[in-house]
Amino acid sequence: MHKHYPTTVRHAKVRHIVAQIGGVAFLTLGLSTSAFAQDVTLRFASGQDSMSGALTDFKDNKFFLDSSIGLVVIPTDGVICIGDACPEGTRLQLENARVVLTAIDGTASITGDLIEVDGDEYVVATSIGEQRVAIDIVNCEGEGCVPVLAPKDRLVELTNGGITLKGELLGFENDSFILDDQVMGEIRVSAAEFECSGVGCP
Repeated sequence: MHKHYPTTVRHAKVRHIVAQIGGVAFLTLGLSTSAFAQDVTLRFASGQDSMSGALTDFKDNKFFLDSSIGLVVIPTDGVICIGDACPEGTRLQLENARVVLTAIDGTASITGDLIEVDGDEYVVATSIGEQRVAIDIVNCEGEGCVPVLAPKDRLVELTNGGITLKGELLGFENDSFILDDQVMGEIRVSAAEFECSGVGCP
């Protein structure tokens, strides 16, 4: 986890998730949820998609998830599970990431492991799956807390020969820069091919 430079992970739309996992996810309607089911979040290997729901069963290396679109069966290959109900060997493992996010008015708090900072949100692994909390409404305490840079502090220029990209660095992940370019919008480029300059560079 790159603590000082946020990565971008968005909840995929249902239509995109089904296309992403293609023939390995099977939707079955009309089945009841187990009384022992607990909420979890499943994140796919691409790092761009996730699905939440009640884990009703786990057998033959498959998750049985009662999601917003019904019961979905998802093989474990390339899937990380977040939540106390996740079977051993499938859970997201994070070190030194514990945080407590407390509402500024003190009325509520959430405890978990900080996965990343996505734009203006903390993304936290909790006992009931992945939770997103707006940065500006909470105070962060714990070893997992990271400095949150203002947009002006994330400005960079990425150059490769005659190509120059300018904008806000959203993240640095898998040896790639994730940039909100002033012209093209959000793009991802290889750090091996572009030189970074500016206050927001890793």
